[in-house]
Amino acid sequence: MTFNNLSNEPRTITCKITGKVEYYTGATRTQFMFLTHEVALEPLESKQEVITVTADEYKNIIIGQSFLCFLVYGFINETTMSLSAMESIHLGTPQLLLEVSKLSQVGKDMFATVGFTNTVGYDLTEVTVRMEGMNLFPVKTKKYSIIQRGSKIKWIESFKPQLTGTMTLVACLDCATLRNVYGHLDITIQPENN
Repeated sequence: MTFNNLSNEPRTITCKITGKVEYYTGATRTQFMFLTHEVALEPLESKQEVITVTADEYKNIIIGQSFLCFLVYGFINETTMSLSAMESIHLGTPQLLLEVSKLSQVGKDMFATVGFTNTVGYDLTEVTVRMEGMNLFPVKTKKYSIIQRGSKIKWIESFKPQLTGTMTLVACLDCATLRNVYGHLDITIQPENN
C-alpha cells in the first residue's frame, strides 16, 4: 500500500484491512483476514507499507475460487477524513502440461502424457486427473491420494487414432483446494500410409 501525505502537517492514518475470498462475479465469500495498521507520515511524505498474506491464511477457505479481495479503510486521525481502496487479485494456478508422441498417424500407436508440478505451497489431497481426446479416446481417469508440494506427477496413456484431421486432447485436474487446472493440445492426425 502506498500512502501520500499531500499536506504540510504530519498525519497519522489508522487502517482497517479486510481480506476475503471472492467469486469471479465479484461477490465475496469468507473473510480470512482483518487487521488494524497505523501509518505515520511527515509533511509531504510518501510511504509504502507491505502487509504479507500467506497461502496458509486462505487456503482452507478458498475452495475453488481464484480471487482474493482486499478492502482498506483509512481514517486520518488529525482531520477525521476517511478514505478507502479495494483491490481484487487473481491467483494463478499451476499448469497442466500435455504432450503427445511425434508420430500422429491413423492406425499407429500414440502416447499422450499429462504432467503437473505442485507449486501451490501445500499438499493436494484426493486429486482426480482426467484426460480425453474427442475422436481419439474416451475419458480416462487417474486418482492420486496426495500430491505433495513441490512434487511432480506424470501420466502416460496409449491410444490408436482411427480418424484423420485436427483433434483436441484435453486434461483437467480436480481437487477440493485447487480448481481450474486444465490444459489442451491440438493434434493433427495424418492419413494411414498404404
